[in-house]
Amino acid sequence: CLDICPTGAILPDGDQVAIDPAICAGCGACAALCPSTAITYDDPPLSHLVSRLQVLAGTYSSSAGNAPRLLVHEKHGAEMIRLSARFGRGLPADVIPFELEVISGFGHAEMLAALALGFSDVTILLAPTTERDALTRESVLCEAIAGSGRVTLLDESDPDRMCDALYAAEKQEN
Repeated sequence: CLDICPTGAILPDGDQVAIDPAICAGCGACAALCPSTAITYDDPPLSHLVSRLQVLAGTYSSSAGNAPRLLVHEKHGAEMIRLSARFGRGLPADVIPFELEVISGFGHAEMLAALALGFSDVTILLAPTTERDALTRESVLCEAIAGSGRVTLLDESDPDRMCDALYAAEKQEN
């Protein structure tokens, strides 16, 4: 967590660490990386996040008969999705958008939970301001556990190219 904090808010404090709340930007990268849950990021609480994912995956699977794909994004991604729906072809039918306040805290535990709950894969749409280091490490760890091709970090700021990437991924699966 000391190395991943983009603001330097985490400092050594003997056998522990101290977090300076005045410096912390709230990105959640430290919580995503922490294997012992010594640092947590509860926006939203993990139980609420998992409950939402379970409802989304279960509802889609029961009506469509197959597994949906999860698209995790923040406000920037929500705007891209709206632009794509209004001026482009929109998201593929099997992609479920899932907006979070901060996506850099969506770690391997959350990614694995989504896969275990029935999503076929997880795509994380990066925003220009997203802290990428923690997400990259966490996606590599998730794929080491769940298998290759299950997690994608999509670094695209054009709505049409975002959709093109999602539609191309759909064709590769089928």
